[in-house]
Amino acid sequence: MYCSWYAEKHGEAGDEKSTVELAKFAATELKPFGFGAVQIDDEWQDGPKLNGPRRGFGRVRPDGPYPHGIAPVAAAVEQVGLTFGLWWLPFARNFQDPEYKDRQDWFVKRLDGQPYDTPWGGTCLDLTHPEVQAHLARLAKTIRSWGVTYYKMDGLWTGAACEQIYINDGYQDDHFGNHRPFHDPLKSNIETYRDGLKLIRQSAGAGVFFSGCCLSQNMRELCALGLVDSMRVGPDYNADGHGVKTGPIRGSRLYFLNGRVWWNDPDPSIVRASGTAMGVHPVSLAQARLGASWVSIAGQFYLNSDWLPDLPPDRLEVMKRTMPHHDATARPVDYFDNFLPTTWLVTDTSQSVRRDVIGVFNQDDAGLKVDYPCAKLGLDPTKNYYAFDFWADAPVPSFQGQFNCEVPPTSCRILAVRADEGYPVLVSTSRHVTQGMVDVTGEKWQAARQTLSGVSQIVGQDAYELRIAGLNPGPRKWKLASATVSADDQAAGVVITVKPAVAAETGWGRVGIGAKKSRAVHWTLRFTADR
Repeated sequence: MYCSWYAEKHGEAGDEKSTVELAKFAATELKPFGFGAVQIDDEWQDGPKLNGPRRGFGRVRPDGPYPHGIAPVAAAVEQVGLTFGLWWLPFARNFQDPEYKDRQDWFVKRLDGQPYDTPWGGTCLDLTHPEVQAHLARLAKTIRSWGVTYYKMDGLWTGAACEQIYINDGYQDDHFGNHRPFHDPLKSNIETYRDGLKLIRQSAGAGVFFSGCCLSQNMRELCALGLVDSMRVGPDYNADGHGVKTGPIRGSRLYFLNGRVWWNDPDPSIVRASGTAMGVHPVSLAQARLGASWVSIAGQFYLNSDWLPDLPPDRLEVMKRTMPHHDATARPVDYFDNFLPTTWLVTDTSQSVRRDVIGVFNQDDAGLKVDYPCAKLGLDPTKNYYAFDFWADAPVPSFQGQFNCEVPPTSCRILAVRADEGYPVLVSTSRHVTQGMVDVTGEKWQAARQTLSGVSQIVGQDAYELRIAGLNPGPRKWKLASATVSADDQAAGVVITVKPAVAAETGWGRVGIGAKKSRAVHWTLRFTADR
């Protein structure tokens, strides 16, 4: 999905014209590959800027980027088949805002009787107050009525009435409980916070995606477990001075939460080739592949905040090959070995065959070498493994017992590996960095017929390729004799081609498939063997 905040053009909240322009572009170029949502960020809303963002979330700013309201833009985004998202702060306002002059009882009070005001986040609402609850319910319904089905909710710690500690990667003294009793004195801070999220969920209705933001503001936001769909697990891009590492550091540390209690949101990966905004600079092609591949391989929440219509073809290609999300198991192999893990293993056992992908990520300015026993990777040390390097578009030497890999500075290598079973196997496809996990089902070897068959989800007009290992030379000297698709696929104009053998790829074969429209293609490869 796209987040407008860091964009080098039309950043922050974008505007009526640019948001629709981007949505139309994304629907045409990226939606077939898994792109699904457009989210606008801060500065769409009304109200004075007092200690942080404006907080008039029930209306747009008349002289702002959306003078005609959010609803027309949300409708335009939905019309092209995308989800529309909106950023807001649900649990804080500002006691100095004239709108709340006669509503000071809405706010939590400190022990000295002053409003519980926090830097940037604002003044904590008392979520146990009936009038505040009615206000939140109306607001959640209003935003939903505009056609918003993705709520990005920031500053959530204010719902628990505690201090902001930013950047905070662990529990620190946030003076928890340092306030006078809530309107309902029997409610605890955590219960109040969770009740607030439940109220918004109930008021927004079914089908709304909740994105929380963010743990690094205050670790109390872990209290949102089970109540949000995704959660920012780190600070803003480069807010900690780690640049492109900022998201991966937190996403790696908290990988065990991802896909279990929520989707980890490490903030957008950057692929832009030019333009600087909000402290985000252009990256090289290798760096673009590094960031987007890490999010994809780690299976975390996929966001982008580059002005998509201006991206060159090679950067759009990076996005196409790192969407959509896989449903496999991903883990950092060297979780306890390095400050920032370098090596991830993705394993898919949901199909009739097992697929493994090893991602090696070098976030540093010096070269990286990794050398691990296969057992550490969860691979069988007794088996020989074929391997294909996705971004290099080439097979690499097979290995057994020990895995080693060299990665240039600020780049990555994504290797699909398959065990040698004594017959031809599909090791890799060109669709996605997981190389078969998101696009291939029903792979089957039939020994009696000497055929390998499967079904591939192919994007229309996108060149698609199967990469087969286990051919000549070998004990049986397998040779690829023919490649066919089903009668229905032939009738739809699907073309399948055995590509000429390349001397440097001895033992490998490539098969190309082309379809005019996106469809599931049933393919069969027939082999011959000499003993």
